[in-house]
Amino acid sequence: MMVALRILAWRFTAGALLVCHGLLVHAAALDLTVSLEPATRNLSASAIIELPAGRATELHLDRRFDVSNITVGGRRITAEEVAGPMRRWRVEASLHPRRIEIAWKGMLEALNERATHRETLRAAQPVADERGSFLPASGFWHPVLNEGFSSYQVQIDVPDPHRGIAPGNLIVESTAGGRYRATFAFPHQNNGVDLMAGPYRVTSVDLRTGTGKAVTVRTYFHTELADQANAYISATRAFINDYDAQIGPYPYSIFSVVSGPTPTGFGMPALTYLDIQVLRLPFIRDTSLRHEVLHNWWGNGVFVDYQRGNWSEGLTTFMADYAFREKTGEADARAMRIEWLRDLAAVPVAEDRPVAAFSARHHGTSQIIGYHKVAMMFLMLRDEIGTEAFDAALRRFWSEQQFRYASWEDLRRAFETVSKRPLSAVFAQWLNRTGLPDVRIKSVAWMSDAAGLVVTLVQSSPPYRLQVPIDIHTPTTMLRRQVTMEAAEQVFTLTAHERPTGIVLDPDFRVLRRLDPAELPPIFRQVMLDPDTTLIVPTTDARFRAEANNLAAKFLDHPPHPGDPDRLPVKGPVLVMLKGGDGEAWLSAHDFTAPPREMPSSGTARVWTTRNREGVLALVITARDAEALAGLARPLPHYGRQSWLVVDGQKVTHRGVWPARSPSQQVP
Repeated sequence: MMVALRILAWRFTAGALLVCHGLLVHAAALDLTVSLEPATRNLSASAIIELPAGRATELHLDRRFDVSNITVGGRRITAEEVAGPMRRWRVEASLHPRRIEIAWKGMLEALNERATHRETLRAAQPVADERGSFLPASGFWHPVLNEGFSSYQVQIDVPDPHRGIAPGNLIVESTAGGRYRATFAFPHQNNGVDLMAGPYRVTSVDLRTGTGKAVTVRTYFHTELADQANAYISATRAFINDYDAQIGPYPYSIFSVVSGPTPTGFGMPALTYLDIQVLRLPFIRDTSLRHEVLHNWWGNGVFVDYQRGNWSEGLTTFMADYAFREKTGEADARAMRIEWLRDLAAVPVAEDRPVAAFSARHHGTSQIIGYHKVAMMFLMLRDEIGTEAFDAALRRFWSEQQFRYASWEDLRRAFETVSKRPLSAVFAQWLNRTGLPDVRIKSVAWMSDAAGLVVTLVQSSPPYRLQVPIDIHTPTTMLRRQVTMEAAEQVFTLTAHERPTGIVLDPDFRVLRRLDPAELPPIFRQVMLDPDTTLIVPTTDARFRAEANNLAAKFLDHPPHPGDPDRLPVKGPVLVMLKGGDGEAWLSAHDFTAPPREMPSSGTARVWTTRNREGVLALVITARDAEALAGLARPLPHYGRQSWLVVDGQKVTHRGVWPARSPSQQVP
């Protein structure tokens, strides 16, 4: 099964530094001891929290847990509040440091191996199972302070052959008496501990990077993945060495790749946690793994000031995902740029947000803005200031901001210092505005007496400042020119030594712009993201209809509008699910095309985009039966950039994008 490269939702734990009432309030240090029994899902734990002098704060814990003891400065706290899913204690202000001690126990949720990636993200609950346990900090499985923590140490105790792991550096581990114990430490600000455990086989290799940093690379893999360990370690070593040389020393002493039993993935300081099935895919080592290793510099090495926008996802996408495409060839890199621009064209106007408002990925639209639009911004910045200055600015940013919270402003200043040019206007137009410039060729005229081509370009208003490449085609050659556009309408005279036959605007898709309709074949993403999508299921088969509703919930970013099979909606696209051979009559009645010739007739389900003569966009799914429709739930959400798919069970056997042409203009 193919999956989109951005299967991962990166998680970063962040803390705070507060100044209030004249007291400097640092987040507290957390010392956590955990014993986990995966077979029974029971957890027992205790914590010591060293709280510096400061203002009043609150301690939060999931109400599923029973607290046997909680003291502050040796005095028991009795004033507990229960609000919704949380237990809450107020800790009064003090001019002196305090120690909080607490012990608790309880049963965790059962593992749901059928949960989708999106469902796992939304649930944020601690789960335990013999197959694997995952306790996210956002599930409040341990007490969390409002201000987070300045550092943590966690001692993990699980039954052998389980192994436990948490983000940060491994301090010590041992196996004795049928139990495995390990201690991990994270010496930086955070909002709590993410803990993973499972029946892992651990493979470990020590290395020393080019900058002299000693690093241990590990895999924590389920038995069925044991044969993949060496390949993942080899790839991880290469990526750490690459970024260590390109940016600066790797910030931790270990990096681990951990397998999980559910279809999801997370990146954390010094580790990445990935679905077993995803880890089996050979291309993941070159794509998602590369991305997560780099996050140890951007996000987990230089921390994100989320209140002022998340720059790290787009920068990591550019330096990992896009850099890999550049290494494989310009054709692959160009294809990724086209994918980004088509994704942006699919974002509904009502759903669009400025880049500065992006903090984390919650759905397809936020990913497109925070990952793809930002990555394209960095591409254009590198094109403008040059690769040497771009790389030097990132090295400077790393050396100045390591283990500090950094904003877009800090990043901009690093680029300005190295490039020796003001960039405030460039950053502002991409960070603070929604939408994209709509750049077009208004007119072209050949001035034979001056051997010049007069080109008038127009763009949407208010105008952006853009570096726009233009290709001039002549009978004997192609000339590349670049112009700086700063007005809503601008005239340029381009030299050419013979009469051109035509010109092409931004032929390599290196400018953030709204694509011409000719460059926009319909793709699944346009239906996935649109809040006005209508679901139509023209069958009386109750099970098929139930599976259709379930698939729509997993596939679409918004709940669909229920549709009438006999009448198309007046607004928005339609998602049509047809059973077996019942669909041809419905398609014909509403003027939609049957499956095109490009699509093989094999498989249990086929999916394609089409428009009728009125311009209504439809995403059509034909499935052999309800079981075949259910089989689409896992693969289909990962193929938003496609125009058609053929699926056999849960395996995508064929896929494609309808052809598109680059807009060009002939020279009269």
